[in-house]
Amino acid sequence: MKHFIVNIGCEYGSGGPDIGKLVADSHGIRVEPCGHCGDGNIHTELLRGPEMSDEEWKKATHESLTQLYALSKKLGGQLSGEHGIGNGRLDFLEEFAGERMIQLYKSIKRAFDDKLILNPGKMIKIDEN
Repeated sequence: MKHFIVNIGCEYGSGGPDIGKLVADSHGIRVEPCGHCGDGNIHTELLRGPEMSDEEWKKATHESLTQLYALSKKLGGQLSGEHGIGNGRLDFLEEFAGERMIQLYKSIKRAFDDKLILNPGKMIKIDEN
């Protein structure tokens, strides 16, 4: 099985640069990887400096994640989350899963939750119009 974690870097023994930190630094964000790397779950914590406005923070995090997820996909990685995709990754899900899988996810959601009352807006966004 092929695994790729963007931000393992030198701290976790790869001997190479910590790409997550390099990308985030280029957008003025500090990154601290943490987690339990023994099972492949590395959590990238993007940290906001007090000097950043809300607008700057939103733009910088989106640009950083866009670059990191694109690199992950290029290297054969998948978008995932230990506890699910979550709101922070929804905007990037279709790029990884593709339109066909998104439609399948929506069909499954509607089959089990036809009133769309269970965790609205989580994992899949369904336009009710």
